Amino acid sequence: AEEEADKEEEAEEEEEGEGSPQGPFGIGVDEVEHHELVTLIGPKDADHCYNGIIFDVRAKDPYEVEVTSVQVGGMLGHVRVFTRRQPWAGAGIESCSVPSFWGRRYEIDSSHWDLVADVHCSPSWDKPFEIQFDTPLRLLPGMQRGIYVHSSLPNDLGIQYQTYRRNVPFAESKHLTLYPGLGHTSSLPFDRENGWYRGLRGLAGGLGYSAKVKRWSPEDHLQFPPHLRQCVRATLMSHAKSPRGLGGLPQDLVLQILECCDWNWFDPPVEEGEGEEEEEEEEP
Repeated sequence: AEEEADKEEEAEEEEEGEGSPQGPFGIGVDEVEHHELVTLIGPKDADHCYNGIIFDVRAKDPYEVEVTSVQVGGMLGHVRVFTRRQPWAGAGIESCSVPSFWGRRYEIDSSHWDLVADVHCSPSWDKPFEIQFDTPLRLLPGMQRGIYVHSSLPNDLGIQYQTYRRNVPFAESKHLTLYPGLGHTSSLPFDRENGWYRGLRGLAGGLGYSAKVKRWSPEDHLQFPPHLRQCVRATLMSHAKSPRGLGGLPQDLVLQILECCDWNWFDPPVEEGEGEEEEEEEEP
């Protein structure tokens, strides 16, 4: 009976430990979680259909995100997906006059985009068709990048997308925010001679992605905000100068502790009243 009780206790401990991987010193390690962001308006209810849709995706603090697929509807056919290492508008979507974005613009240049999917798809009008990326789109916390989905069909039936009335996020999850961009009406991606672009258009479908809290590591040190880098440097310098190290801890353990710091640790606190003053200034 005692042996059976011991086995039950061991089984319970194993169950409690599942899903919580441990590092070398027993410090928890974050697992990568897989998610799906679906737009409120799907392909079935979208109000536009043509060759291409360009939009932005932004990762929320403190998450590191890898976008692995896009879901779209329409006649589809030969579909290519491109991603950009910055927002589609270059300097940022706020700097582009999106509502009046009508016609050809030389800023939409293929040299700034990477091809991440090139597939032939069956028609899918009512249910989104998922296209997997050959190379995931990686976003650090707060990073905003462009995605361009294009169908080569010689008509206006390629990809369904939605019109948005304001230049504000049209979909979001705990980890991501989507911003409107452009609709494109040419059977050639990035075509400057035929078709046109129209602003305030966005995805009608979804994105597949993985996300995890972005925590500090020696390899990614330079990617982190200045305040966190300064605190890490001060901690390691103090440890090196102390005869016994910080609290007598070995350097490996100090590094393990620092790896528990996520992206926005050590950010300067927001003083009380700052937001209230800004709101008062905005009042007419």
